[in-house]
Amino acid sequence: MMRHSWLDLDDLRESWLFLIIGEKTSTEEHSDSTVTDETDLDYWELGTGNADALINTAAARVGIGETESQRDLLVALLDELRPYRYQGGMLVTPDEETVTTLRRALVESQLEAQSLRGLAHADLEELLNSYLGQELSDYQLASDSRSPPRINERDREQVVSTGTVEQFWETWTRVFHLFPPSELTGVPL
Repeated sequence: MMRHSWLDLDDLRESWLFLIIGEKTSTEEHSDSTVTDETDLDYWELGTGNADALINTAAARVGIGETESQRDLLVALLDELRPYRYQGGMLVTPDEETVTTLRRALVESQLEAQSLRGLAHADLEELLNSYLGQELSDYQLASDSRSPPRINERDREQVVSTGTVEQFWETWTRVFHLFPPSELTGVPL
């Protein structure tokens, strides 16, 4: 009988959470003739994976399915992140602006449970700049080259990834082993 030790790799373990968000800007004209631009979150894509595989992807977009507002979008994202909080989950984002934008949206939406605590964070752009002298655009991951999630209308309308989060995971798995181990634990959020 062959025994497997706990040291064997589990292809389904989830070490990293890859988050990509998108924004939309709308122009509003007020009764006093002032015009303001408001920026809200439009979508998010989340991939969970490890060094061997991207295990799962999820996406949501305002105006599709049950996601009618930025608030609904954030609730759906927090629901996806909840199982990884305080479990050693590390959120990997393309840049620091992603977390800043997410925090700002959480404040604006006035959600009761608006915390990202319990997760660690790594910023790929900063790591690329610091250790490889590269940028996200070197890997076709700059914000203007990302595709938003698309609508799949087979049985019912739902949002599915266009592959951007998979491309993000592939980039991370190509370069993460070149960063010092201390960088791979992330910074607590």
